[in-house]
Amino acid sequence: MDEFQHIYGQHHDLQLCDLQEEALAHADALVVCAVWKIFRCPNFKMMQSKMSQLVVIDARNIYDKKFMLANGFSYYSIGR
Repeated sequence: MDEFQHIYGQHHDLQLCDLQEEALAHADALVVCAVWKIFRCPNFKMMQSKMSQLVVIDARNIYDKKFMLANGFSYYSIGR
């Protein structure tokens, strides 16, 4: 996050979070742009309880579409 702030600076409409739970609180959507280990096996129940809209845009195609839809997420995989 230090590098991100160094490049982009402070913005009133940007909130950086240390914890996944903070980032998902009241989120309208989750966009997955990296295949980091932490994103591969998220706590989907926690996601459901934190997000205001269950929308996932998966630019790395790491989640199973059938699983996501069966668990109430609007799921969009990019390039599949």
